Amino acid sequence: MVHFATITHTTSTPMKHFILTLTAIASWLAGSAQLTGIVVETYDPTIVAPMYVAPAGMTTYRVYAEFESPLDKVSALFGLPTIEDGIVTGPCQPLIIETTTSWYNETAFGKNLGSEIFSALFPFVPNAAADSWLTIGYENNDNPDASTVHSLFQDPPSLDPHFNTTIGSSLVSNDGAVFNIFTSLNGFGSGPNNRVLLAQLTTTGQISFQLNLQVHLQNNVDNEVRYLGSTDCSAIPEIEVDGTSLGLVYQGPLVLLGCTDPNALNYDESATTEDDSCYYILVYGCTDPNAWNFNVFATVDDETCDYGPPAGCTDPTAINYNASAVIEDGSCAYEGILGCTNPLAVNYNPEATVDDGNCFPPNDCNGLHPVMVITSGGLSSSFMEYVIVDADSTTVATGAGLFDYHILQTCLADGCYSVLLTDGEGDGWDGGSLTITLYGEVIFSSAGPETSSTIGSFSINAEGCVEFNSIVIGCTDPNAINYNPNATVNTSGCTYVTGCTDPQALNYDPAAYYDNGTCTYPVDCTGLNLVELTWVEGDFASVIGWYITHADGTSITFNDAQAGSWNQEFCFPDGCFTVHAYSLIENGWSDSSLTLTLNGDTIFTSDSGYYGIVEENFAINATCSEEEAVILGCTDPAANNYNSQANEDDGSCTYDGLYEGPMAALAGEGPNVYLYPNPSIGDVTVDIFGANGAEALIVTVNDLMGRIIFQRNYGNDQERLRINLESSAYASGVYLLTVQNGAHATTHRLVKQ
Repeated sequence: MVHFATITHTTSTPMKHFILTLTAIASWLAGSAQLTGIVVETYDPTIVAPMYVAPAGMTTYRVYAEFESPLDKVSALFGLPTIEDGIVTGPCQPLIIETTTSWYNETAFGKNLGSEIFSALFPFVPNAAADSWLTIGYENNDNPDASTVHSLFQDPPSLDPHFNTTIGSSLVSNDGAVFNIFTSLNGFGSGPNNRVLLAQLTTTGQISFQLNLQVHLQNNVDNEVRYLGSTDCSAIPEIEVDGTSLGLVYQGPLVLLGCTDPNALNYDESATTEDDSCYYILVYGCTDPNAWNFNVFATVDDETCDYGPPAGCTDPTAINYNASAVIEDGSCAYEGILGCTNPLAVNYNPEATVDDGNCFPPNDCNGLHPVMVITSGGLSSSFMEYVIVDADSTTVATGAGLFDYHILQTCLADGCYSVLLTDGEGDGWDGGSLTITLYGEVIFSSAGPETSSTIGSFSINAEGCVEFNSIVIGCTDPNAINYNPNATVNTSGCTYVTGCTDPQALNYDPAAYYDNGTCTYPVDCTGLNLVELTWVEGDFASVIGWYITHADGTSITFNDAQAGSWNQEFCFPDGCFTVHAYSLIENGWSDSSLTLTLNGDTIFTSDSGYYGIVEENFAINATCSEEEAVILGCTDPAANNYNSQANEDDGSCTYDGLYEGPMAALAGEGPNVYLYPNPSIGDVTVDIFGANGAEALIVTVNDLMGRIIFQRNYGNDQERLRINLESSAYASGVYLLTVQNGAHATTHRLVKQ
């Protein structure tokens, strides 16, 4: 069973882990950047999906963590159980994300994680922009580095019932995490408040949550802090901080659906969110759709609903045959045109002679006139368009691609109106037509243009109207790129320059009219050195990489060599630094490269011939001793994978049969451990020699977040042991294998391809 936990290690090469005491943590936190709070904001999905229309009462929220420093990195959003002797005994630090109703999820293209969302689908599936999900940083998978965000849940076993079903339920997890691979470029704050996105939640209800965050301050793998929304239980007290005052526990405002318009007859003063239920005209009748005498025009139920046998035309040969009718009402018709014959209905068909019983009531126009625009398609329906403008050239109604029979209801005031009818092919509407009715009376009718266009007019309670001689369609906004000063009607859509609109940003674009969220800001390196890192990714990206450490062991930055080429600024203190570069194949780094510059001067550049693990040094305002580069690998000529270039053995040698070399006899100095094959695409063999048989032998595998992937106590009397580690089930990445034998421990790097 895998649980979210952390394990500390004694010092090992090439990576160092330090045991931080409570005193050291408290002192360090006092002078370091940290979490400043959790922020909940409403979010408008039309920013990324303009065609999105929110369902009645639905609100989308986004949850952010804010930090003092842009170098602080969110590693996990987690829930933790109580574990005793390897067995879960109950909750400890639960992760809770709740709504009083349900989460909205777009089940066809929605995801559990924001980093898995395909934003390219938004123009076709706009509701996917409002999907509910958890994340660390990324809101879509546009960046290849988004694949470094993962989830692992044991209780509950999956996020699907919460964020990948039509009606998502509240999440309470006592054992699970959404986590970010430490070597990724993700999890850092951005913008003026150094924000990291944690969740998008869409619901009609009231939201609340209790969060727990794992953070590596200043991007240091050894400076881990856990901000807790629950203080009922402690797992690792020396790195835990009470976060309840920072917003990790949140209770959103109460949401009550109803009519919020004081002018409506059913106004509900207690409602906080509009649900489109307002009505303004009293029409008495049966309002129950299940009753056979249901009145679609009724707004007030008069208790006349009758659930007896429905009446209608029972003759199958009639054009208005009603298959659900039980009682014949004498309404059968055998010729004519079937349709809605009610002039007040939205779908009124003036050509219909036999009512089909499917009339729909008009929307209330709140004092204006409910006008019906009725079109029927001709031979060139896809090229038919119309535009209706008022006397001020303001567009009040448009239509295009007028296939078959279509009705549009719009609300118009008294006044003069002009109608432009166009055909994209220039050969007329070929039998199409447009009719405008008001209270069942035809006020405009046209068979369309004979060629490319024609103009007509109508009025509502107005006299002296002048028909426009011409209508020019185009963009009427002077701020747009495609502004047309001659345009009188804006129907073709305006386009604008997008970019960073913040004058304080490095990439401020004064020509940008809309902000596209790409603003970048200068790094504040007060008291430190601003170093520019340039990483160029070449071939063999999956088997090369690097990280940089200060002489005191502090990690400065990582790269997993699979995040693409990039250029970024970092704050370095004075001192001596080591670049730890590795390549798992003899081709070395090939055409990949790493360059560091300070004040325009290059202070480090990589070598294309790196093979194995190589360490190279550079200095900033310091004098550092030059040491021979360390090349790790198998140094035993008798091994299958002997590396003649290696000058320090890394324990990776492989042999036919159990190893019998000289290291096997070094009992009493700690166990000797050999992993092969390493890297591996399947299982790995672990050979252990020279262990102290009087002490227990414990083998543990951790990922780079510190989570225990494998652990077993093999007991005493294990001076020599071979283990088949079933790593074929591990996800691709780097793991740490530690063999503990009494007071001695050795840690080795295991690479799963």
